[in-house]
Amino acid sequence: MERLRHQLAGQHFERGETIKMEEVLQYLPSTTDRITFLKKRGCIIEAARALDDDGRRDEAARLLKDAGKFEEAERYSTDPQFAADCLISLVRTTTWSEDSSAILEKAIEKYQLCGNPNGQAEALLLLGRLSHDSRKLQEAGRLFDKSKNPCGEVESVMKLLETTNFAPPKTFQQWMAVRALERVLGLITTLHIPNKKLTLAEEREITKCEEHFGLFKTDTANEKRYFCKSGGRFSLVYPKIIENDTSNTEATINTLDAHKEIRRFLLNECAKLIKMTHVMLEKTLARNTMCTNEGMGTTCSDSSCENQHADSVDLFNNRFLALFHFIYLESVVESFRSE
Repeated sequence: MERLRHQLAGQHFERGETIKMEEVLQYLPSTTDRITFLKKRGCIIEAARALDDDGRRDEAARLLKDAGKFEEAERYSTDPQFAADCLISLVRTTTWSEDSSAILEKAIEKYQLCGNPNGQAEALLLLGRLSHDSRKLQEAGRLFDKSKNPCGEVESVMKLLETTNFAPPKTFQQWMAVRALERVLGLITTLHIPNKKLTLAEEREITKCEEHFGLFKTDTANEKRYFCKSGGRFSLVYPKIIENDTSNTEATINTLDAHKEIRRFLLNECAKLIKMTHVMLEKTLARNTMCTNEGMGTTCSDSSCENQHADSVDLFNNRFLALFHFIYLESVVESFRSE
């Protein structure tokens, strides 16, 4: 009798008669069989509903999230962290719209509720990118710093410099761009260290880096899992992980191979940040430099002159700090090269 019900449900599925299919499946004595039947045929919404009916609501939410159905997963979940992660993935994987800002604000509230500053930073980074709001990008960088996530901090700094045309607000301490660079270069060095020689602090640093790119542990020590529908960063780092079979909900990659791809990606990002920091400091110097005519004791008659025509302690301090930050930047780059 069970075999006949399976066959009948299968026939309804092939005809697109999902309601009739579910009605037949209700007569199967095993809920697990019903759920397995639905999963095999990609009936994720129906499978989640069956799990919920069986009292397995959290499992239903995970199934929906892994399948890329983030709105539905968020509604099923009772965990604010999980729900906020779903909202972040929803924004990352859909075209930005008028609703995107509200979705991200909701995610921030949920991350605040569960005390997750890194999650708040992720939402603020997306919100800052969406609204071109330098304050949100600054706050994202601050929270990434608080969370000890240098990859996120570098991403925030780069977007801030791009958004402000390399003239960030006075509230942004320019040395922080160099510090973020220094931390990521240190992380790249750490990713080269053999696993057996890592300290506990270095292991935690690498785990946080992996999670930043959307990689998670598996039952196998030398493999990492990537959820293909999540909109995680690793598909940007290594597009091949999803391009072979876009129907997969998850893929695995050798840990050493993943670290190699992350190192390559981060080196490219650091090279970009070095150039961007140079432009920022050069602009700072230009804005605070005295006009050459004024310096020679003659009146400047150029109405488009962008230099200063009266010196001050503040202008001197700004020039001094810009030069100091140039030295800091060069020392960081040289130190990495020597390693």
